[in-house]
Amino acid sequence: MLRQEHTILKQLFHAFARLEHRPGGRDREAGLVGQICLGLSLHEQTEDEVFFPAVLAACGNASAIRHITSGHTRVRSLIARLDEMEPGDPGHDATVAALGACVSGHIDEEESFLFSRLAGMDTALIGRAMVLRQRELRANIVAADPHPGANDVPSWPATCHVVDDWQPPESVSADPDRR
Repeated sequence: MLRQEHTILKQLFHAFARLEHRPGGRDREAGLVGQICLGLSLHEQTEDEVFFPAVLAACGNASAIRHITSGHTRVRSLIARLDEMEPGDPGHDATVAALGACVSGHIDEEESFLFSRLAGMDTALIGRAMVLRQRELRANIVAADPHPGANDVPSWPATCHVVDDWQPPESVSADPDRR
């Protein structure tokens, strides 16, 4: 699931870099940045709440986990900055580029260092817990948004439905107590 989300995030940043940033394309640009920010927020919050605590419990390397999660603070700061900007504002594109660079480095580090240390962990169970948490977070977003159409908030990004479509491997029971 994390690899799928990483791939989608990279694709979204790549799509943003290919956009022709001109006045007529601002709605598309804003929509793409919105998908990036929503996806990153959901992704990182579930990593922080579910994935990293599970990895820490299994491998016990707190300093490595702290190092890898330190990038999340920078990402949250850049997302907050983008929330205050509109496409075309001075620094908007540079902030998206900085966010992309930060995320790319984090993904590379996570996949090359951390994923290799997951042997023996029930990653399907962790993935299932992350999916459930992301669904909760999306439901909270919908409940908190008072404008009409709030129930139309898509999974991130709207074109992929990774969270909604993700299922653990068939070899894993739906009941975690029957493993």
